[in-house]
Amino acid sequence: MKSKNNKALHSFLEDCSNQLKNINNKNDLSLLLDRLIAFPYQIAFDLKWHYGVVILFSLCTGLFFYYNFSLWFILGSALIAIITLVMIVMKHNEITNLNSQIKNRLMMILYKGDYISQNDLNVLEQQFYDFYRHNHSNHLTDGIEIDFHSSMGVMRVKVVSYEGIEKKIVTYTDSKGRVRTKIEYEHYYRQGVIIHNQPISSLMISESNVRTHFQESFKPASNNFNDLFYVQGEQQFEIAKFLEPDIVLQLEQAGNIFPDLTVEFNELGDMLICQKNTDLLDLTTNTSIREPEKFKAEIFKASCKNLDIILGFANRIIKQMN
Repeated sequence: MKSKNNKALHSFLEDCSNQLKNINNKNDLSLLLDRLIAFPYQIAFDLKWHYGVVILFSLCTGLFFYYNFSLWFILGSALIAIITLVMIVMKHNEITNLNSQIKNRLMMILYKGDYISQNDLNVLEQQFYDFYRHNHSNHLTDGIEIDFHSSMGVMRVKVVSYEGIEKKIVTYTDSKGRVRTKIEYEHYYRQGVIIHNQPISSLMISESNVRTHFQESFKPASNNFNDLFYVQGEQQFEIAKFLEPDIVLQLEQAGNIFPDLTVEFNELGDMLICQKNTDLLDLTTNTSIREPEKFKAEIFKASCKNLDIILGFANRIIKQMN
């Protein structure tokens, strides 16, 4: 088994991270993974003494407190334990961060991804009701544009991440029995796919009763569908035309997979498929760079599982509409 060398590993991880910034194809990424395999030490830091320091000074802190030592002894001992614990976390993060960077780089290569500017995200977030769910703030935090191989050919679609904040006034009873109120902020996160230029417009199908300006509602014949979704749109005829039995079935199946699903068509005919999972852009792997041989064997077979499922669902909807 390879030994551990903290100084060499720190420099090596830093060098690999810098190299990764200039990698744009699978061959170069494969060469980087070969470097990880050839590294003469383990991809792991030797942290035995760090853990020893944390345990020792944590015990000292407890003993100093129990025997009423000076506050300076207690605070000093606790501070040493906390600083050492932070060092442990930072060392683990060096490996975790490079692992995530490699997976993200491969995802961008596989899906031919380009980052969306914040200005473009600001425009997109104004175009869908699903991005106005909450009363305090609604914001698209980031997004990428990727290739989508649909039944209508290859098209560019956007994968976006959303954060909403709900402001709530909460009533509670304090320790003296007095009724008080306080403000709490709850954060909500979603990810979705935007596909432009579809033949339907001004329609929302959502598991949540999102506020819109649409005047019409609709219930198809399926009780399962009606238990899952609220339907809102501009024209009953257009809603009924879209919600034919095959699409109703597709929506039911997708609603059972993705939590709090929304399928929305804006006024421009752009389709948003959005839901609560925030792992759409995560390559699914069971190993990490700590085991570089296994990692390399696995990662080039990996895909973004939930993203592929949503794109498959979108493809079936597009095929049905066209």
